[in-house]
Amino acid sequence: MNTRHLTEEEIQQYALDNSGSYNKAAEHIHSCGQCREKAETYRLLFHGIQQQRQPTFDFDLTELVMAQLPLPAPKATKENLLIYFFIIAVIAVTGLASYFFRGYVALLFRSIAPGLVYLFITGFITLSILLILDMYKNYKKKIHSLDVYPG
Repeated sequence: MNTRHLTEEEIQQYALDNSGSYNKAAEHIHSCGQCREKAETYRLLFHGIQQQRQPTFDFDLTELVMAQLPLPAPKATKENLLIYFFIIAVIAVTGLASYFFRGYVALLFRSIAPGLVYLFITGFITLSILLILDMYKNYKKKIHSLDVYPG
């Protein structure tokens, strides 16, 4: 017979265990009146906690929290206008140049040696592949950082 009483954690674990598994704690509780009384007290306490209604608020919690959040900073309109102006200017200059010099474009490509054209195409394809690989590497790094810190 064990003369040592169970700890509070062991008694609480026994009181929460609804499977009725027979182990040393259960054996001790069946033979010790003091530990059995504590286990019954914990069972009543746990049962009372489970029977309580879930708390409800008499106010809109979402509205209160949203009112305390800072408003998002407005976007800088001058910077956006400058970017849009630059994009439109580049498109306009490119369009006007291609319109006025359209007859010379074919002549330009005929006068370039074919080896040089292949060199440009090879450089373009190589650069495109390297940029795609770099973009994929950055994507994998960001996905990995999301996997490491689940939210």
